[in-house]
Formats: sequence, C-alpha cells, structure tokens
Amino acid sequence: MNRSDLQWLQALRDRSGVTAIEFAFILPVMITILLGAIQFAGTVQTRLNDEAAAWEVADLVSRCRTVANADVADAFTAASLIIAGSKTQPVSFAYFVASVSFNATTGAPAIDWRTDAGTPVTTNATILTKATGQRSAGESVIIAGVDYIYQIAGTNGPALAISDTAMMSPRLVAKVPLGTACDWSL
Repeated sequence: MNRSDLQWLQALRDRSGVTAIEFAFILPVMITILLGAIQFAGTVQTRLNDEAAAWEVADLVSRCRTVANADVADAFTAASLIIAGSKTQPVSFAYFVASVSFNATTGAPAIDWRTDAGTPVTTNATILTKATGQRSAGESVIIAGVDYIYQIAGTNGPALAISDTAMMSPRLVAKVPLGTACDWSL
C-alpha cells in the first residue's frame, strides 16, 4: 500500500467531526418539530378561546329576563375581547345567539329569535339539530356560537375554520324574549 492509500484509511477511521455532521442532519427535523409544536399550541389556544367566547355569550344572555339588541351587542363585544387574546389573528369571525323553545306537546325545537354579528356559517337548521333532545317539552335554551376562520401564520395554505356552540338554560325565566333591555342588577 502506498502512502496516499494509508492516509485515506486513516481518514475513514477518524471519528472526529461525526457528531457535528449528524447534528447537521438532525437540526432541520428538530426545528420543524419545534415550529409545528408552537403552531399546534396556538391552534389549541385559539380553539379554547373560541369555546370560551361562545360560552360567555350564552351565559350573559341567559342571565336576563328579557334582552335587547344592545345587550346582545355587549355580549358579542365581550366575546371579541376573549378572542382578541388569541395569538392567531382571524381572517374572519362571526357570532350568533338564539333562543330556542321546545313545543309543549311534541317537544320539537323552534327558534324564537336569532341575532348575528358578522356572517356566521352556522345555519338555523344546524342550531335546531344541536338543540334537538337537549331539553324537555315546554322548556327553552339559549344557544350561542362563534365561527372563527384563521390562516396559519407564515403559510399560504388553506384557512382553518373553528366553530363552537354553547347552550344554557335561562336562569330567571322560562324563556328569554328579545325586547327591552336586560336589568343586569338582578
């Protein structure tokens, strides 16, 4: 064997620098996993804020003996403040709240009134489907929802749609009518 062949054999046996090369191969995978985990955490937080906003609207309206459009607008403002805490900024979001009563004879749900802010994707049929079987004949329920669409930060991929609905029974009356302003002091 000549001298250059021996130098090649020594170079092949030399393990110095292998760790740096292996790290260079693993680093992009680790960074991708880290960024994916951060984005997933942001999506979970957005989902939780969306759910909290829907519950807040349902809770505020269910506390009234009667509710006016201005009261509903205040409830939607509270929901907007909850959603503003999300790290993801929405492409669009919309709210709805509806009073659904159940026929005293058949128990079939019917929407008494509905108020929207923005353009919710949740239809009246969806509200009635969600309400079916939730209460007994002669009762009512307040159903509130948030439809939230956002784009994942730094991507041109499809927008993600999150829709949450919350239901609460009226607390002070059998049914909350849309009419005069709520007396929040009760």
